[in-house]
Amino acid sequence: MKYHSFIIAVTSLTLCATGFAADKDAKPSPSPDAINTSPGAETAVPSAQADKHGKDVNHPGQRAPITATEFAAMAAMGGMMEVEMGKVAEEKGGSEAVKSFGALMVKDHSAANAKLIAIAKAKDLKLPDKLDAKHQAMVDKMAKMSGAAFDKMYVSDMVTDHKKDVAFFKNAKENVTDTELKSFATTTLPIIQGHLEKITAIQASMK
Repeated sequence: MKYHSFIIAVTSLTLCATGFAADKDAKPSPSPDAINTSPGAETAVPSAQADKHGKDVNHPGQRAPITATEFAAMAAMGGMMEVEMGKVAEEKGGSEAVKSFGALMVKDHSAANAKLIAIAKAKDLKLPDKLDAKHQAMVDKMAKMSGAAFDKMYVSDMVTDHKKDVAFFKNAKENVTDTELKSFATTTLPIIQGHLEKITAIQASMK
């Protein structure tokens, strides 16, 4: 969600590095992927800082492991962003291909968001329910564009974004151990890969 001035997928989530005790008598650290939903419980954090797409910000080029809570929050923000940008594309797109792709984003990501919300609700897991100021500003900026100029920016952004999203969901599929969230990542991944194929084809047709 990125690219020029439209970078989707970064939540305001702060990921702190966890330390491992050197003393052999120290208590073992809990699994970083565990979700503790008991009152007052703190959310586990990973041993590396990752952006929304699972990239290790401290070690460029490496993919940071992601926890279930991080994945859920990041996926929720990214999903909302795709829906809002899709709505803008339906209205501001200059070509039918872009308008149709925007409609597909609204349809597919609204459905995915609903599934994620249901999973989070069952686990008493808090998700963002609206775009933060940074992402809203991105939507507002794109909404001021239209026609061919909008198409060029939107398509370029979506190609870049979906490549990152595929890596992000693969990361979750491989590293998240929570059963329901792993299943969500696994079933949503092919949909995102399909989006990437479609938007790549649209980009190729514009050259």
